[in-house]
Amino acid sequence: RVRLGAHSSHRCPCVRGSASRASPGSPRRRGSRRALFGYTYRTSATMSAFSKPGFNVDRMVKANAAYARADADAYSNMTTQQVSVWHEKQYHQTGGPTIGEKQKKESASELKMANASVHELRRQRMREQIEFDNLRYDAELGAMGLTVAKERL
Repeated sequence: RVRLGAHSSHRCPCVRGSASRASPGSPRRRGSRRALFGYTYRTSATMSAFSKPGFNVDRMVKANAAYARADADAYSNMTTQQVSVWHEKQYHQTGGPTIGEKQKKESASELKMANASVHELRRQRMREQIEFDNLRYDAELGAMGLTVAKERL
C-alpha cells in the first residue's frame, strides 16, 4: 500500500479513506480531528469551543441544571410513590374499593332499579289507559247502535 503523499494526486484509489483512519496500533481517537500526511490535529472549531472564556462556568451551570431536573424528578417520583402506598393501604384496610367507589356502584345499581320500576309503572298505566279508551269507544259505538268485531279466544 502506498502512503498518502507518495502520489501527486489525492484522488488515487489505492489510498482512498486511509487519510482519515488512525494507524492500526494506536487507540481510536474521538473528537473533531483531521489527518494530513500521517499527522492528526484538532480543527479550529473544536479548539475555540474548549478555549472560550467561561467554558467551565457554562459547563458547570448546565450540569447544575441537569442535577436540579433530576432532583425534581426524584421528588415527584417519591411523592407519587407515597400516595400510591397510602391508597394501597386503604384498599387493603377496607377489603376492596374505597368508599367513594362503593357509593358510585351502589348509586348506579339504584338508578338501574329505579329506571326498571319506572318503565314497568309506565307500561301498566299505558295498558290501563288503552283498556279505558277501548271501553269508552265500545260504549260510544253501542249508544249509536254499532259494534266492534272482537276476536275472542
